[in-house]
Amino acid sequence: MEITVLGVPRQGISATVVDLCAIALLAMITRLPLLNSVTGIDMDEGAFAIAARELLHGHLPYLTFFDNKPFGSTAIIAAAMAGFGESVAVLHAVGIAAVATTGGVLYLITRRIGLGRMAAVSAALFYVLFSTRLHGMATLTEILLAPFTAGGVFVLLGQWRRDRQATTAGRRVAAFGVAGLLFGIAIWIKYLPVFSAIETGGLTLLFLLVTVRTGIGEVVACAAIFSVSAALPTVATVLVYWNAGVLPEFWYSNFGFTSSYITIIIPKIVFEQLLNAAKDIWPLVGLAFLLLVPPLRRDVFSDSKRGMRAVVGVWVVAEGIAVCAPLKFWTIYFLMMLPPFCIIASMTIDAVAHRLGAPGKTATLALVFSIQLALFPAVRYAKDTARLAIHPDLWRDVAGSVERNLAPGETFWAVNLPPIIYLLAHADLPTRYAYPNHLIGILRNLAPVDHAAEVRRILDNRPRAIVIDKNEYNWIKEAPQDAPLKSLIKERLEKDYVPKSTIDSSDGQFDVHIFVLKD
Repeated sequence: MEITVLGVPRQGISATVVDLCAIALLAMITRLPLLNSVTGIDMDEGAFAIAARELLHGHLPYLTFFDNKPFGSTAIIAAAMAGFGESVAVLHAVGIAAVATTGGVLYLITRRIGLGRMAAVSAALFYVLFSTRLHGMATLTEILLAPFTAGGVFVLLGQWRRDRQATTAGRRVAAFGVAGLLFGIAIWIKYLPVFSAIETGGLTLLFLLVTVRTGIGEVVACAAIFSVSAALPTVATVLVYWNAGVLPEFWYSNFGFTSSYITIIIPKIVFEQLLNAAKDIWPLVGLAFLLLVPPLRRDVFSDSKRGMRAVVGVWVVAEGIAVCAPLKFWTIYFLMMLPPFCIIASMTIDAVAHRLGAPGKTATLALVFSIQLALFPAVRYAKDTARLAIHPDLWRDVAGSVERNLAPGETFWAVNLPPIIYLLAHADLPTRYAYPNHLIGILRNLAPVDHAAEVRRILDNRPRAIVIDKNEYNWIKEAPQDAPLKSLIKERLEKDYVPKSTIDSSDGQFDVHIFVLKD
């Protein structure tokens, strides 16, 4: 019997270590150019950075900075900042570590389901490069949760053994506990991985019950420990807020906002987001559909590993449900489908290579196919990186200009700009609702506040500076109910403030105006 370690034949462990190191190195190389130089990749990562900073300063998430994201991303980024400092570089380093880890886990999954070394390298290569699309260069929840979701799937796949005596009942239950905890951390970061946990965990339990004929008591024990472990991180967080006496704030920011969010329908944006996602990952989607061709499907699902490979198919379906569940289809959501898509793409390429390749040449042919496919995201990434490197970092320039006008202890209000500016300017928040569109704009219904009263409170506190992007300052068209608030802001600017400077982006997309209090 061939002995394997983490799904890899023992004689191939040295090569596996080399491959995993190469995957990590590739993740670093692709993302290091933007480690500290670009701060405006995505609005949400700035929100995570601010929430993490608030946590480090002793404030539980949601209390001093309102957001509708689970606790996990804030905790992970705060832990990194506690060790290495409150900076954009640390924020992006967390993203690099997550991508490198996910790539490594996908490599191991691909080996575990019976594909060769080159197919495994391909799956990791695809993830590292295609994750630079879909706004994946930013440190987002979809990037942070991926290692844990993939890790949960990897552990579950280790239970797909037809021999009931292959492992003891205790080890099987322990494995489900580990898998549940990994899924639980992913759910702690973003609740949508619950679909992957339910479907892949449920399918594995069904396999044990029907095919392996594991005892019903053992299956129930596995299901119980899996469920409890998956709930553990979120339950622990609930207890923290309950003990602090602020459970209602946690409840609303995690669940109570949902009905308001679902009712926000943005047809034009939905279409644009779907189109952008299709343009970014169409090669992987195309390979997934190619696997439906009968000869290739038979090649992939004809051996003893077909059950494991079916789990990957169920995984991608579960992630598709997760993408659709919020009814918004933001481009970044499709990052959740990327890990299983990358494995399915490697399955297809491996099957095609075996059909077309001469004996002993299939691995080389598979690698050639993979490199050609990887050129698609690599070339687009190189163009984007060159463009960002040439142009100045707008938000860093804005933050620097604002900070020069602030005395110690003073703050400012970035009305409709990314919250990362507060981190860059080393300034406190003027309001709990510092995320754009929560006070004024299309997401205003999410914020549990009297919007007019909060805007007046901010202005009455006379922040030292007010910063507005006038290209985005068109809320009357987007939300007519915000017209009075816009008028109030303009009135106060004319009465109490003077224009200080204007900073434009090189592409003309942003037109940022900085106003300071009159002397």
